[in-house]
Amino acid sequence: MRDTIVHALASIVGAAGIRSAIDSKPPSRVIRTTHDTKPQAKPDISLSQWSAQTARQLRAGSPIGDIINCNFPVDLPSEGTTANRIHRALMSTRSEDVRLLLWVTHSVLTFGIPGGAAFERTADRLRAREQLRHDRELHSAPARLSARSLVALPIAVLVLLATTSTDVRSFMRTRFGIAILLIGLLFNECGRRTMRSVISPSHRQRRTQTSQELTDTLEEIALVVMAGVPLRTAFINVAPTAPASVQPMFEQLVWELNQGALLADALETFGENVGGPDQHVVAPIIEGQRNGSPMAQVLSDLVTEIDTARERSEAHYVKTLPVRLAGPLVGFSLPAFVCLAIVPPLASSLAGLSTSPISSI
Repeated sequence: MRDTIVHALASIVGAAGIRSAIDSKPPSRVIRTTHDTKPQAKPDISLSQWSAQTARQLRAGSPIGDIINCNFPVDLPSEGTTANRIHRALMSTRSEDVRLLLWVTHSVLTFGIPGGAAFERTADRLRAREQLRHDRELHSAPARLSARSLVALPIAVLVLLATTSTDVRSFMRTRFGIAILLIGLLFNECGRRTMRSVISPSHRQRRTQTSQELTDTLEEIALVVMAGVPLRTAFINVAPTAPASVQPMFEQLVWELNQGALLADALETFGENVGGPDQHVVAPIIEGQRNGSPMAQVLSDLVTEIDTARERSEAHYVKTLPVRLAGPLVGFSLPAFVCLAIVPPLASSLAGLSTSPISSI
């Protein structure tokens, strides 16, 4: 019947290709997916802005994996799952801000805590740190300018004298002149290095590295515990990625927990290992665990106390900066100015007087 109809249509229409058109199978639908092989450009925003933006996207229902693969602000290893890449980057980073962001991201991926609240708190913490650094740079700017001026002034005066006075140039060629010049340059370099160590935040942080990294690590624990991670789990998972200066203390705490010790007892030993200056940071956690207080609220209060302590430390730093700069000024910069800017013209003038006709009368 089918062949009869086809033949009839072919004879009527004269289309020789009707049979082949009917007998052929319809073309299969091919779905092509395009993959952008170009590396994603890093977002031109700060870590705090990215965290706040991510919190809004997560609350709107966007998957965190897509957000990380699209515009994560930190360079990640190219191989492995997203959680594994985040973990490897966390093990290798040294920046406290990047560590905080990676730790919270890793906790959201690993523990399944609400990402919106976690990244929102992370954005608040990063904004507080950025504001603290901005205030520090702003308040220390006059001191940095004064230090640079005190270092450059003796050399500038010496160059001006050597350019305009033949007597000074003659004096600088003598053995005594070369010795004075070397002593002055040595004093000037010592003054520059000493003032830099007093002013520069990086040099100041090296002296309190253990205390600073302990505070940062406890702040990381506080953020994920406030988002819903149990305190015991947070301590166990932070130990492998903790900074090198405090990692042995956290590893000892985890070892005691794995041996069956209660968290409160292990925290007591942890507080003893921390030492006197940082006891005030660990004491609220120990007391809250002993009393059965809600740890989210205890750690929230701890974060507030950490902020207050940092602000007090920065205020004390700014207030005492002129006093601490007086030592390098009197001990190094002033002798350097005498050797480089006062002794050469004075010595050349005295040498000129000794050879003048008046001195031979």
